[in-house]
Amino acid sequence: MRSRILAGLAAIAVSATLAACGSSDSGSSGNGGGSATAGAGNSDPIKIGVVADVTGPASSSFKTTEKGVEAYFKRINAAGGVNGHQVDYIMGDTTSTPAGALTATQKLWQNDHVIAIMQASSVFDGVVPYTAQQHIPVIAGTTAGSVWSNSKYSNTFVAAGVLNSGNYPKAQGQYMKAQGVKNCAVLGVSDASSKTAAESWAASCKAAGLQVTYINTQLTYATTDLGPVAIAIKNAQADGVLSALATSQSFKLVANLREQGVSPKSILLTTGYGSDLLQSSASIQAAQGVDFYTAGEPAEANTAATKQRADDLAAVGVTGPPSYGQQNGYLMASAATAGLKAAGANPTSGSLMNALAGIKDFDADGLLAPLKVNFRNYAPSQTCIWAARLSGQEFHVIEGTPVCAPTAKLDS
Repeated sequence: MRSRILAGLAAIAVSATLAACGSSDSGSSGNGGGSATAGAGNSDPIKIGVVADVTGPASSSFKTTEKGVEAYFKRINAAGGVNGHQVDYIMGDTTSTPAGALTATQKLWQNDHVIAIMQASSVFDGVVPYTAQQHIPVIAGTTAGSVWSNSKYSNTFVAAGVLNSGNYPKAQGQYMKAQGVKNCAVLGVSDASSKTAAESWAASCKAAGLQVTYINTQLTYATTDLGPVAIAIKNAQADGVLSALATSQSFKLVANLREQGVSPKSILLTTGYGSDLLQSSASIQAAQGVDFYTAGEPAEANTAATKQRADDLAAVGVTGPPSYGQQNGYLMASAATAGLKAAGANPTSGSLMNALAGIKDFDADGLLAPLKVNFRNYAPSQTCIWAARLSGQEFHVIEGTPVCAPTAKLDS
């Protein structure tokens, strides 16, 4: 078992250009990045790279990240920036391939001279050794995979926090138990992030006293026929499904389950929540009664933090509940900003890395409450999950969420 995040997977990006906040090409001003000591001097803009699965088979879960990044930095820049610096971002597309992720990262670092990378990708794990070698701070919103909690890679930071190898969160199993589930089916694709999440959920279900009657982590993002999986879930008599598949795949699975006459007490998807779903009548119909992870508090919680996020997103043209990608992008930008504030007047890649390592109480401006994330604590005492259920044309906060529960060793 490898590491597990607190809440879910995924990330995104769309290309856009805005005057105050960022750029999708390499024309941003500033001289930050390129080495461990390079950075923004005087009042130069701070440049941050965003590496995301904009195109390719994983893009259905990741293609909206940019709007979340744009929304957060636009507000920060309008208020004067960070320590006198405006913050610019530059997009890089992985094309949903490991080679594409490395190429995008190298371009941003070597050519665009960014001070740090924010990653929103299913294929970024293999790039982490390169970023460690180059001393590049890398910030994720929510992610999984052994590299993210490996002390060897001290340049990586996850806004939602991580669990180290050999630990798992009990919250997922307790959530499923609260929905009346007896038998869990757990699905993931074969990449490290998704597989780790699925294996961790299986342990969580068992810890809650539930049976794991079906687990499949051998699918790929290119898998389009989910019919056999639905039949296997039916034959396993699973009445709860936890899916770490891409959004489009999960919706196909839900349709296939219904064709088989299977109505689980909970189908919990890592991605799909948000206004993008509500724009499609077919998606609305397909997702009725489905539960969705949210990256921190869902919009429907109507807290001060979610209202601020809604205002920020509205300023860049996004209305309604944010997609997973938009939530993830917003979380990354929040974490990056917290680090930049702590890094001082003229941040460098090195000072940003040190500043992030010293943060022990990050909550994304309240979006992760009640959690307080310590970026260097790979064995937090508890994790939480937030979820919303689609009913009619609206999402609703599921009663009893967030579910917060202790973490445990795999052999406990």
